[in-house]
Amino acid sequence: MTTPDPEHGRLLAAFARTVAERGYPQTSPRDVADAAGLSEADFHARYRDLDDCFAALYRHSAALLRARVDAAFRAAGSDWRAGFSAALASALTAVAESPAHARACVLDVSAAGPGVQRERLRLLEGMRGMLRGPGPGALPDVVRDAIIGGIYGTVYSRVAAGRTQELPGLAPALAKFALDYFAISDAVSM
Repeated sequence: MTTPDPEHGRLLAAFARTVAERGYPQTSPRDVADAAGLSEADFHARYRDLDDCFAALYRHSAALLRARVDAAFRAAGSDWRAGFSAALASALTAVAESPAHARACVLDVSAAGPGVQRERLRLLEGMRGMLRGPGPGALPDVVRDAIIGGIYGTVYSRVAAGRTQELPGLAPALAKFALDYFAISDAVSM
């Protein structure tokens, strides 16, 4: 996915950096524009307010993440469990590669307005689809949501501690955590 214009991309990158440095509540449109080397008028020509900029960053980041995760899942072939494991590893690596975006999209998202919260929920609901699993033994939504919550909580704690670089190494344990629910479900349905 490409950004519509170079200034849009500069503003999104500046937003992520500024929020990582200051936190979302302490960030202003002026701060973002200054960090991008643009005027506040340039900021407001593209975004209604800071939440609108945050929603744009979240949509952009989520689209990039989804494309990367989907490619990893497909590359694993017909083995659903291998696909899920590869997709999870890809997602954790992507988060680790961009600590500033991780801080904004994982930590500071809670301080944002309803538009940003909707983007976050869309991303998390999309993750639920990856946990559909093979065959008729589908897990109930509440269980899939609990698995996502457990993985998200682990990511959140690493990002909050400034330890995003550890995330890729957690992929095997987190994949096992998630996939073990399917083994239990398969055993119960037999």
